[in-house]
Amino acid sequence: MNSPQTNNAINQIVESFARVTLGNGVSVREADVIDGYGTESERAAARERDEIHDWQRIPDEDIENHSSVLCFMDDDGLRFHLPAYMRFTLCRYRESESISADATIYRLCDPNCIDRLLVHLTNQQINAIKAFLTTCLVIGDGWLDIANVPLALRHWNGDEAACEELRVRQTAQNAAAKKLSGIFSGLDPELLQKCKDGNLTDDEQQKLRGLMRDATEKSSPNG
Repeated sequence: MNSPQTNNAINQIVESFARVTLGNGVSVREADVIDGYGTESERAAARERDEIHDWQRIPDEDIENHSSVLCFMDDDGLRFHLPAYMRFTLCRYRESESISADATIYRLCDPNCIDRLLVHLTNQQINAIKAFLTTCLVIGDGWLDIANVPLALRHWNGDEAACEELRVRQTAQNAAAKKLSGIFSGLDPELLQKCKDGNLTDDEQQKLRGLMRDATEKSSPNG
């Protein structure tokens, strides 16, 4: 059962984005095609399979299976899909194995995305996003990646210093992700398969944790 604060946040989301339609914005499967450098005809075919009129009718399954699409949407696409992804996060964050919840929070903590949305959304919609992020802080400990949420909320409230700190953190996190990707792509194929299968020995797990920790520390702002 949702908490009163969660229900209030959901109600704000539903009310403030109630009449939003996609228009010419980028849809879910269309964003997947963009991510894969697909053709215009492939984009059009993908779009035909998507809900474009009522975001409340977007199936949870579509949200679960398309965790990265918010990064490939234009402003109209974000305005249409964010409420569906925010509601999904608040309702399903404990039970879904998808990373869509964290991906939604990540997008709303991205300083470039915040700047775009601040000029594209209504005050009511901005307040709904702030209610969503504030609720994530309350419910998310141990369940959601909320490390950047306090800074993001300050940015949503116009704090330029928070914006700059978010940019520094984002640069460090992107560098860490790139290093981690390099680590995994450089692993011995047999070891990589054991990692995917969850069959690493204790020594192998310790070695991999050390590589990951080293990549993260060297990519930190103070590293």
